[in-house]
Amino acid sequence: MKDSLSILGMALLVSVTAFFVGFLLHETISLNVFLWGVGGALLGGAIGWLLTTRKHLKEVIHHYKVEMNNVKRQINSANQELTALYNNTNAWMWSIDIEAERLHVSKGILALFQYTQEEVDADYQIFYTRAVESDKHLVKKHYEKLLSGEATKKEWRVYKKDGTIVHLSSAGEPIFGENGQVIRIVGVVVDLSKEVELAEAVNRIAMTDTLTQLPNQVHFNKRLEEMVEMGMEENPLAIFYFNVDRLKFINDMMGFEVGDELLILIAERLPMYFGHETLMARYGGDEFLVAYPYQDQEAMQLKVDQFLQSFRSPFLVDDEELFLTISAGAALYPKDAKTMNSLLSKANASLKRAKLKGKNNIQYYIRENEELQRRRLRLEHDLKRALEYQEFELYYQPKVSLVTRKVQGVEALIRWQHPILGEVSPGEFIPIAEDSGQIVSIGNWVLTEAVQQIHRWQVANTPMRIAINVSSAQLESPVFMENLERLMEEYKISSNLLGVELTEGMVQNLDSAIPVLFKLRQLGVTIYIDDFGTGYSSLAILNQLPIDFIKIDKSFVREVPHNAGQATLVKTIIEMGRNLGFQLVAEGVEREEQAEFLLQNGCTKAQGFYFSHPLPIHEFEKRYLA
Repeated sequence: MKDSLSILGMALLVSVTAFFVGFLLHETISLNVFLWGVGGALLGGAIGWLLTTRKHLKEVIHHYKVEMNNVKRQINSANQELTALYNNTNAWMWSIDIEAERLHVSKGILALFQYTQEEVDADYQIFYTRAVESDKHLVKKHYEKLLSGEATKKEWRVYKKDGTIVHLSSAGEPIFGENGQVIRIVGVVVDLSKEVELAEAVNRIAMTDTLTQLPNQVHFNKRLEEMVEMGMEENPLAIFYFNVDRLKFINDMMGFEVGDELLILIAERLPMYFGHETLMARYGGDEFLVAYPYQDQEAMQLKVDQFLQSFRSPFLVDDEELFLTISAGAALYPKDAKTMNSLLSKANASLKRAKLKGKNNIQYYIRENEELQRRRLRLEHDLKRALEYQEFELYYQPKVSLVTRKVQGVEALIRWQHPILGEVSPGEFIPIAEDSGQIVSIGNWVLTEAVQQIHRWQVANTPMRIAINVSSAQLESPVFMENLERLMEEYKISSNLLGVELTEGMVQNLDSAIPVLFKLRQLGVTIYIDDFGTGYSSLAILNQLPIDFIKIDKSFVREVPHNAGQATLVKTIIEMGRNLGFQLVAEGVEREEQAEFLLQNGCTKAQGFYFSHPLPIHEFEKRYLA
């Protein structure tokens, strides 16, 4: 409005001036004088518009100058902050200019890897060229994804200048130019070396028998499984299952210290006969296992005979001579079996036969007799009709708060009441179901029964979380999630009242496990990792998964708090789990002192015979929900 008045005023001023000039020239008011007035008005308007526009342009230019100065200050401030970060020895940042092929790293990275900026400038692919050879494919995939325009994160190992190795995690983001092409990659690295060192230390503890310093059961099973999965049938193995005869009698008569010393002496003797490089372990209280590679069966049998004969000489403990005998069972790979579980089962069956034959001898596996074969075939056949004839039943074992000692949930465990054979152990029929492909249908029955029971308790206003065990075959089944969602919708159960328990081994394959686990999390289902500590999973893998609980395996709980090594291991597992944000449940609690130890060290939930055996539904409800 102000600009319009200015233009109008200027037009009026010039027009009046022009009018008087015209009048003076023509001395009378005429058309010419009028035209002089109109022309003056137009000229005045134009002059006014030009003057107003010039003023407005000055204001716009001034405004833009102010804005540009503000932007420059912001850019300078951002550059200063970025420079400060790159100059900070505690910041591990990097960027790559794609066109210039130049890597820019922060002083923190230079300090971490002990390289100079000149060395980095000379090799902009230094993260790749200095990577451990077996990890280079990871680096390559990392950069290929970034160059394709996808943000990504990878872990690999890099040699420092002094030759030591850094375990690093690198997270990168692509920067795009105006044409949509990636022109720069930026990211950060994190030094995982301490975390990896801690995990390896924990792994060593978890894999070593604290008394004899031999590998333990977990380590032996892992290595044996790796050996047989390689399928190298041209390299046969003899699995020897040794059991010290009458060790319990010695413990009772002379004390556990003497018994422990004898176990240590036996552990020292094993490598003297079977070799220091041979896989061997203390497998249990008075049991040792050896996986002995051989080519000549007669030479192998001679070696084990010599070991058994060495027990004819006494052991010296506290200046006292003690004589022991040892029983042994053996199974041969691949002659007798081609899987770890089958080999161990058959070696154990052979050991039992040696015990029955008076101990102090070795028995080699012989083919199952016709009666055992017929039983297995019958169970496999009868499993197919067990669902139809409703022979299965769910038992419920409470999970108890160690703080309040109140039941906070249950684990559902399947039982089979055979109409003729009576109760058949899950340890017997579950492997048969897995081998015969019936485990998925049985697992679906368990899921259905559990959801229906949750519904009944929910309606009765006594809600209780039920956790079911899910097999790997069931988890990978395309109908598993479909059935679960359908049942939850049909029975309108609260999703947090259903839990699934998976073993560590089942989540090692991230490509197949992650989509299912995140779908379960999305539905609100509680996820447990069962038998934690026995599945060899890495912290990196567990930390990527939507896990709610980890269950400490009963093999670790059994000897606490008296076994100092096991106590340390359990404390470490609890600390690791809590640091990763998981809740914990301890399995196999059988004594009050175990419950107290777990609670004092941060594990607040447990299950085991100390609280309750698995119970049929009517007994569970009578005891806990009445």
